[in-house]
Amino acid sequence: MTTDLNEARLEGFSLIDSPDIDSVYVWLHEEEDKDIDERIDHLTQCLTDLARLRIAEQHRYHLTETFVSSLVQIERQLNHKLQRDQSTETNLSQRMITLAARAADVYLQIIQNAVIPAFRIGLLSSGSNIEIVGPYVGHAIHRALELMTYCYYQCQCLGLALKQGFWCKVHGLYRVADEHQQRQFRICTTRLISGGDLTIEQLYARLLLLSHCHLSAFGQIAIRQIYNFCTLASNYLSLSVQPGLNVRYVIEPDHDKNFVLHTKSKSQEGCYYFHFLAVHQLAQSSPLIQQRIARDILIQLAQRFAM
Repeated sequence: MTTDLNEARLEGFSLIDSPDIDSVYVWLHEEEDKDIDERIDHLTQCLTDLARLRIAEQHRYHLTETFVSSLVQIERQLNHKLQRDQSTETNLSQRMITLAARAADVYLQIIQNAVIPAFRIGLLSSGSNIEIVGPYVGHAIHRALELMTYCYYQCQCLGLALKQGFWCKVHGLYRVADEHQQRQFRICTTRLISGGDLTIEQLYARLLLLSHCHLSAFGQIAIRQIYNFCTLASNYLSLSVQPGLNVRYVIEPDHDKNFVLHTKSKSQEGCYYFHFLAVHQLAQSSPLIQQRIARDILIQLAQRFAM
């Protein structure tokens, strides 16, 4: 997927003087010599400006990718600083969460603008529900889920509450992917957090699994092991639009919760159903996982996913 950013007029960046892509690259290079806190603030402002630019969505997508690459560099720089200084300072980490959330929101904007009702561009009558999907929608969903996983993970590590609407956004991303046959779409991750190149469905499943582990009750080393387990187990959480016999939980995409117990006998339109049974069995029996995850952590996870 390519696009010519040289064609884009990028007027509207408050921190970048000239309205062309070369100026963006020069500015990002100059930013590398600045302090972390200044880089975080500047990149957050650029993403805010980018959301307001009147440009084609494919140009917005590729600019967001450029800024997210810088975001990953800053996050690595911050990790090195915290490890070197043995610091427990949380202000910069909180601002990194805000920065990642801002980037995710730009991807969400791209998705919303790229999924267009066919009648709006004159292809079908106004009574049609058919939508035209831009070629970069799968890319944007994948990136947004990766960034939101980072936000969730960091909030749990720091003991911070999630922003209101977090789960509505996450479920909305998966629903768009499901409706437009993008669930198995995968691209190389930004490596913002490790875990391999997962599909959209696996990214979504991993986030659901993480949300059931009560990460805030564990220390940093245990949280990393639990994250690794959820990455490995993400392919074993099967979502369905029908309740089925073994279903215990239901995802209601319009509600700002990860999931709730399934108590109704009939299926609800637009919902997804699942059970943690396969994940529970995986925690108990997988030799690969038993080699990588500490036994005491596996015991606790097996108990969690048996519920």
